[in-house]
Amino acid sequence: MDLPTQFQTFLSNIEPTDYQRDEFIRGHRTLRQRLDADADLEPYIITHFLQGSYRRSTAIRPRAGKKSDVDVVVVTNLNEAHYTPHDALELFQPFMERHYPEKWKFNGRSIGIELSYVELDLVVTSAPSARQAEVFKSFAFDIFESEEQLDSAQGAVAFKSYFAKAASEPWRSEPLLIPDRDAREWQRTHPLETIRWTTDKNQALNKQFVRIVKALKWWRRQHDAPKYPKGYPIEHLVGDACPEHVGSIAEGVTRTLETLRDGLWSYAQRGEVPVVPARGVPEVNVLSRLTPEDFVAFFDLIDDAATTARQAYDEPNPHESALLWRSLFGNRFPLPPVSGGTNGGGSTTGGFTERTSSGSGTERGRFA
Repeated sequence: MDLPTQFQTFLSNIEPTDYQRDEFIRGHRTLRQRLDADADLEPYIITHFLQGSYRRSTAIRPRAGKKSDVDVVVVTNLNEAHYTPHDALELFQPFMERHYPEKWKFNGRSIGIELSYVELDLVVTSAPSARQAEVFKSFAFDIFESEEQLDSAQGAVAFKSYFAKAASEPWRSEPLLIPDRDAREWQRTHPLETIRWTTDKNQALNKQFVRIVKALKWWRRQHDAPKYPKGYPIEHLVGDACPEHVGSIAEGVTRTLETLRDGLWSYAQRGEVPVVPARGVPEVNVLSRLTPEDFVAFFDLIDDAATTARQAYDEPNPHESALLWRSLFGNRFPLPPVSGGTNGGGSTTGGFTERTSSGSGTERGRFA
């Protein structure tokens, strides 16, 4: 069953709390205000904006004892021909020592800041062309702080205008360059394209997309092994597999898992990690960190989850359906009143034909 009331409560149980959101805002605003006021960095900084799951409204509540993280992209005019990745990040060391002594560290492609209430990731990037740098100066990308505020935020107009013009002037949507200290090279990244893609998908699905993503990220958290994929790669895979139209979160979760199972089955059979191009930078494989063994183990999780989700979605009894959903998502998924009723659940068939290929784990066995 759809169980909309239970799914809404479930999402409330796994989303960051109001207190955590306030801490996100306090952390990133303080960092950005300090960047704006820093005289030493002023000649290099063009602008800054939010990225990551907080910005895309796909963040879930951190584990007990863990902190949420917020990513801040700072766009600079540093020329990759004149600055090595090491040199580019070193420019920010005095700033870090002034404002975050003993709380920061260099990561491979960012600077991590660990506060008592949140972890910040400062992602230093370079605009690869002078024209793109001017565009970043002139557009207010970040008036709105998250995808959920997009409809009422005036910043959405500027953001959409940027990408509308990019269709006729491709240089406007060039990827940024990011310094990788470990690889000792500048690499391409496109955080704005990731935000744009998520925005379009979420609007096409009447704001259901980010909810489906959060539900499936929470499902993934129920399994400690394999270690990867997690985080953004899960969101990316869900985005590729999520149908264009869904009537409920339950339907979206079910059909997304089934599409993932069917699309990844042949790769799991061969023990081969698929290439999943990143948004806007197709040469980057989102699953590059996966070993074949981890991928096969992850596929087995998807296979089981797709079967359970279909059973839960097709189950006409609301209590039995909720028990199945709870087996997928854990005890944050609530049970309906024992008295029963329809709970407003919609169709139990999902509106599409039953899969006939040999796709279940029962039929073909495990690859691991």
